[in-house]
Amino acid sequence: MPKTAGTTVMKNLLPNMSRNRYGMELKRIENNYHRHVKFLDPKWQDLPRIGFVRNPWAWYPSWLTWAMHLGDVATCQVFSGGLNPKDPQFFTDTVKRLLSIDDGTDSSKQYRKVIERYYKLTAPIQLQKSFMTPYCYAVHAEEFKGGYFTWWYRSMYYGIFDPEPDDSIEIGQIENFSDDFLRMVGKHVDLSTEYIDYVKEGQSQRVRKDKFPFQDHYDFELAALIAQKDGGIINRFGYQFNEEEKLA
Repeated sequence: MPKTAGTTVMKNLLPNMSRNRYGMELKRIENNYHRHVKFLDPKWQDLPRIGFVRNPWAWYPSWLTWAMHLGDVATCQVFSGGLNPKDPQFFTDTVKRLLSIDDGTDSSKQYRKVIERYYKLTAPIQLQKSFMTPYCYAVHAEEFKGGYFTWWYRSMYYGIFDPEPDDSIEIGQIENFSDDFLRMVGKHVDLSTEYIDYVKEGQSQRVRKDKFPFQDHYDFELAALIAQKDGGIINRFGYQFNEEEKLA
């Protein structure tokens, strides 16, 4: 799922292959970048499966920045209500509208119609069916009743409406990336001292803090809404709103 250390995982699993080359190969061969493992060729299905999660409150600002430049641009355009991205209310208003798509109000119904129309006209059919777009989130929001982060988490690792946990998938936390990554991979292959040092050194070089703490993006209403919508992940992994985040 986006913005949860996927590039770092990729670099550690394939240290001699560039990100661009790997991404191009994956899309060319499987067309499965940022998609559920069930879409992989059957020959890969028996390989170990690992993934990572992130504090949902920290994920939303990171996701929206990514979406504005590379990803779900339609989401930003529709749910921002026409606000300029530099507007102080842009983040809070956009995410509130997205997460309130299931509240039954006339405005939410209108947003749903707009985004459904957009994706039906512009998105490839396979994307509409893959559950990886805000189109699918909007369509199933009333039934799903979870946050957009939880939607990505479920769609990548378990299936939207399938029971969890699936014991065949191991989930780490990016806030503890190197230890969790080495622990999960080490269950399946022997790790050399050189490789362990490579992972830890790379992590220490990439650790950073955002220019502004993620809490600065929030008002009380939105923070509480995410606590409600993404509460399952928050409780399962012990996340808190007031904790400091350091990311790879």
